[in-house]
Amino acid sequence: MEEILILLLQGLAELLLQILGSGMLDFCGWWDDGRNGTPSRAWVTTFGLFVAGCAMGGLSLWLMPHSLLPWAWLRIANVVLGPVSSGWISWMFATWRAQHRRNVVPWHHAVGAAAACLGVVLIRFTWGIRG
Repeated sequence: MEEILILLLQGLAELLLQILGSGMLDFCGWWDDGRNGTPSRAWVTTFGLFVAGCAMGGLSLWLMPHSLLPWAWLRIANVVLGPVSSGWISWMFATWRAQHRRNVVPWHHAVGAAAACLGVVLIRFTWGIRG
């Protein structure tokens, strides 16, 4: 029961971070979407989100150094499926939001979310205490 509560709280915290992060991506898409003849510099935002994800992964290790995933295959699956699912969910939200706001660029959201998630899971996978 305790593990289910932890999982739900982690999911809620991740959702809140995604919502806050999408506001930053909307702003970056507004001033640098490549539509007005200037080349898009979305890779700068993506790299920044990856670094922020690494920092969040380090902070999470400081707060809770032990891995919640007990088996190695689950930790490996988390490294692969975490960024993919995060990017896909972010793409879906951004596509829905783009119907109402011109400055929302769905691929900015998908790549940014995947990069941030990759940073978190790589740091936790590499330096988390197993078992």
